[in-house]
Amino acid sequence: MRTGLTIAVAVVALATLSASVRADEGVRGTYAVRFDKVVDNCKQTGIGLSRADVKLAGSPRALTVTVPMMPVMRGRVGKAGKLHAKAKKGKTGIAGVTGSFSISGRVKKRSIEVVLIAEYFSGDKPLCTQSWTGTGKRR
Repeated sequence: MRTGLTIAVAVVALATLSASVRADEGVRGTYAVRFDKVVDNCKQTGIGLSRADVKLAGSPRALTVTVPMMPVMRGRVGKAGKLHAKAKKGKTGIAGVTGSFSISGRVKKRSIEVVLIAEYFSGDKPLCTQSWTGTGKRR
């Protein structure tokens, strides 16, 4: 009886693991994303972003998201393709300005929908914020 229960638990665990792997394979890839600006209160700093290739790599628990002109963001992919990743506050290409970047959204059926946020700081003082919504298809 105990052996049967152990085998049943192992089968369920393997099925769950293989489903997780298949879901991950459906998320990884490069997406051609069109960005629309939502908020931009930056006067002399910031990024102009309209189209970019967004690359998702890694595993569901160690996702990396690469967007041109931004540091690599690290995070996770949850159920139903929901993703969230961020880059720690660090240097930007703008002298004396640090930035914090994050991306959240969903990947499903070879398409992606995201919200991207860039927050800029001068020292510890908030300087400005930019945000975009983005949609695209896998290349």
